[in-house]
Amino acid sequence: FALSDLLSLQGGFRTVDEAKIGEHALLDRHESDGFCFRYEFLAPYLRALGVRNALMDESLVLQGGLVKVLERERGGSGEVSENLSRILRPKDFEAVVQRCHRAVAEQNFSLASFFFNLGLDLSKHRSDILSDAARTKALFFGRPDSLEGREVVGWRFFGTMEDLDLTEVTFRECYFADVKFRHCGVSDKTIFDDCTFEGSVVMSPQSKWGSVDYRENCKAIFPADTSWEKVLKRAVGRKAERVDVLLSIALSKFWYGGRFRASIAKTNWHRGWIGETHEAKRVLASMLKAKLISMIPISGVDGGGYLFDRTALADLQNYMDGRHKSGKVRAVFNDLMG
Repeated sequence: FALSDLLSLQGGFRTVDEAKIGEHALLDRHESDGFCFRYEFLAPYLRALGVRNALMDESLVLQGGLVKVLERERGGSGEVSENLSRILRPKDFEAVVQRCHRAVAEQNFSLASFFFNLGLDLSKHRSDILSDAARTKALFFGRPDSLEGREVVGWRFFGTMEDLDLTEVTFRECYFADVKFRHCGVSDKTIFDDCTFEGSVVMSPQSKWGSVDYRENCKAIFPADTSWEKVLKRAVGRKAERVDVLLSIALSKFWYGGRFRASIAKTNWHRGWIGETHEAKRVLASMLKAKLISMIPISGVDGGGYLFDRTALADLQNYMDGRHKSGKVRAVFNDLMG
């Protein structure tokens, strides 16, 4: 519409301040030099209403574009999640948990994670959920006073898991991606059996996480493996895969942005992910032993640095381009494999 349209409204405007109208929160300038109403804020609100209606009526099926939006917010944050936190009430908790378990049964794990995180938020406002143990039972087993076994099988988790009592919970064949365990109780009876961890995995605080039963059949994909190694104080994962990751991190110190970097300061070595592992010294020792790098003085740098052997530049490029191990790079890999 044009500014003149506002003047024609019955009981409307006598004058229009174009500058103020142009800054109005509900209006956008249109390409025709007029204005149009801004309704973008309605979309997430209406989607949230659609989710609430489906929670209140089990016969309603979530489908199409709405499901895709919820899957994108599987980590528990986003516009729909934010609107639902205002619309839903603590009494809606059971319906949310039922939808979560239903999605797990249907193997729609992103949708299950969305409802899990939504339920986790609602549980903090329930008068009958007064402890982390009750919250854990209600979310995983349906009731705060559930007497069912404490085994969670085949779930997938994204986002923040907080204020949960996991001291006697077994996670079997579960998948964790970019998960933050925040203020969760754990013990030596917290079991991770045949689980996969990927992306960033954070334990906060880290105390007691070193006591959990992390089984050898679990898989931690970089950088998740470094998080587990930090709390368990040992290597995790298959040895060949683990060594390959360590080698890749170490060599990337001398290959920055697709270009060769001849030397680095000694203080640079422990920066980044390599510094998070307990094997940084062993990798460095192997590289020095194979004469892939050597120690050198660097003017103005305390402690000097490390110089990459230029005769092994082809070996470095082969590895960084296609993970092909040759020459001195192969020698380092073989030494780390023992």
